[in-house]
Amino acid sequence: MRAWSSKLTQRPWRALGARPDPKTGRYRAPSDTTFFRIINGLDAAEFDLRIGQWMMAQEISMLQALAIDGKCLRGSGRGEGKPLPWLWAVSHRLRLTLAQEPIEEKSNEIPALQPLLCKLPKAALEGAMITGNAIHGQQSSSAFVTQELGAYYLWGLKGNQSGIWERAAVRLPQEVFPAEYDTGWTKEHGRLVRWHLQRTSVSPEEAGLCGGWQCIAVWREQKKLPQGKVSGPSEE
Repeated sequence: MRAWSSKLTQRPWRALGARPDPKTGRYRAPSDTTFFRIINGLDAAEFDLRIGQWMMAQEISMLQALAIDGKCLRGSGRGEGKPLPWLWAVSHRLRLTLAQEPIEEKSNEIPALQPLLCKLPKAALEGAMITGNAIHGQQSSSAFVTQELGAYYLWGLKGNQSGIWERAAVRLPQEVFPAEYDTGWTKEHGRLVRWHLQRTSVSPEEAGLCGGWQCIAVWREQKKLPQGKVSGPSEE
């Protein structure tokens, strides 16, 4: 911040309300000490909220597709050495973090989902697509997104959610071909990759989740470039 601010001209410093140097009459960038003092005196939660609100005001459409994911802050080990976990709401299109919520100790992402989404404008979330990993594939998260926010969700499914996983597997074809959607072979990270997608309509009762109307299976087939050994298909 200090390096960036030193590149500003006199006009923005005047607009920002900076005080001129009494000797030269020119505006100058604050010192490192000033930045440290001001930042340390801020309310972190309030600052985070204001920054998120400002970003959303620039382009409200960024709320139409949000990724929900939990991560541990690097270098945030507590006294006993455990890192600090947070749940984040990230715009798919602009890849900006719009809100964050701490995950309580001895808890997980599920209880943090509702307070996280409540930090965002409810009206702007109506009709939005909210994606998350398999931990959110349960009734409370699904009901909150669809019934309280009027949004849609796309949760991953894993084998540890046996009931939902088994119901989805029954409705979806067991073979990759013929696929409803096929990307064809494309080059990704030094190998050839081909994605296939198949979906089927279900009722919320069949899906086992509030507001669940579709199950989607995605397969990834990959192989090394022609000069390497070809690998077999792998299911994602």
